[in-house]
Amino acid sequence: MHYQLPILAEKDEDGFYVVECPVFSGCYSQGKTMEEALINIR
Repeated sequence: MHYQLPILAEKDEDGFYVVECPVFSGCYSQGKTMEEALINIR
């Protein structure tokens, strides 16, 4: 089963992309690229 959930994404001061799913408290990840961050949050 697959779900589509909203995410918030931003680039931090070190150049990493940080992604967060506001539906779940504390659910976040990061990556060197946006693609990597999105893969990591799955």
